[in-house]
Amino acid sequence: MRTSLPAVLALLVVNDVVLVVLLDANVPTWGLVLGAAVGLSAPIVALAGVATEDTGPASRADLQAELRDLRERVEELEK
Repeated sequence: MRTSLPAVLALLVVNDVVLVVLLDANVPTWGLVLGAAVGLSAPIVALAGVATEDTGPASRADLQAELRDLRERVEELEK
């Protein structure tokens, strides 16, 4: 799965915040902090999956059709 840069950066920010909070939190609250991190990460990953769903590389047939269209446009412009 390809992931967009904003999604990766958002997950890094969430992880950094979790680490900072864990450094200052006492042991009994770690479960709450880690649960919140998972709760924040899940929507980000879901949005990244939706955002990158159709952004795969174009198929060979699509590229050939686009090239054919561009060649036709060039021929029209040269007339």
